[in-house]
Amino acid sequence: MPGIAPISISPFLRKKRGINWSSYWVTLTDGLIIYRKGFRGGKYVIDFSSDGGIIWELNLVSLEPDEDTIIINIDGGVAGYRHQIRDNDYCIDHVLDETGFAGIEDENWECIYKIEK
Repeated sequence: MPGIAPISISPFLRKKRGINWSSYWVTLTDGLIIYRKGFRGGKYVIDFSSDGGIIWELNLVSLEPDEDTIIINIDGGVAGYRHQIRDNDYCIDHVLDETGFAGIEDENWECIYKIEK
C-alpha cells in the first residue's frame, strides 16, 4: 500500500560517517517504488528508487531551499493539495471544488506537477 513517512538519520551516522544530510526526509512508497524528498548539499532534492532503495537516481529535482514552491511546501501539509505515487510517477494534485479528491480528475481535482518514470 502506498505510504508517506519521514525517515530520521541517526546523529551518530551524521557525525561518524560525515553525512551532510538533513536529519529529515519525506518518503513516498508504493511497493518497491520510492521517492524521497529533503535537503542534501545545500539543495532541496527529490530522489527515486525502483528497487526498494538499493539503487537511487539522485537529484531528479534540485531546488534552492528558500524557493517558494508547492514542491517543497507540500511536505509540511497544505490544505487542498496531496502528493502521491500514481503509476510510478510522483504527482502533486490540487482540489478544484468541494468534492475534491473524492471526485474525478480534471473535474474535481487536477494534477499540477508530475515526475514521470
